[in-house]
Amino acid sequence: MLQASCFLIHSMGKILYNQDIHLIQKAKKSGDKLVLVGGCFDVLHTAHIEFLKKARKEGDALIVLLESDKKIRELKGESRPINSQNDRAAALSKLNLADYILNLTYLKTNRDYEILVKKIEPDIIAITRGNRVYDWEREYVEKTGKRIVEVMDRKEDYSTTKIINIR
Repeated sequence: MLQASCFLIHSMGKILYNQDIHLIQKAKKSGDKLVLVGGCFDVLHTAHIEFLKKARKEGDALIVLLESDKKIRELKGESRPINSQNDRAAALSKLNLADYILNLTYLKTNRDYEILVKKIEPDIIAITRGNRVYDWEREYVEKTGKRIVEVMDRKEDYSTTKIINIR
């Protein structure tokens, strides 16, 4: 599988899978300041792009944790996602804003996310102002000297759910 994912890295941007986390860790060891974001990015819109651009400016390498289709169905309902995880990753890679797009397996608990983030060791976790910050995230930044940065305000008129409901 590693060969297949290495092919994707070269052909589609930096689309990675769980077994490829060592590539992100290698960037960290080279001294890159890593910025981490996460989300569904189901139907890309202006606010997504603005968020990624602003997050990208916070460091040397931007890592996008891309939610699995199963997780999106759990969060948003059976009619979602509109686009598959592979299609969402391909679209994100074409923007050339993210250095790494990590296609997440289904992560069931906050502990699963915590373990993953600790493996990646980001310098910054970029969020939209008003997004929930979990206790484990606060603890991570306090213990490591890293930061959570609110890079922009939420744009209420630009949500995937709202866009879908309009049509």
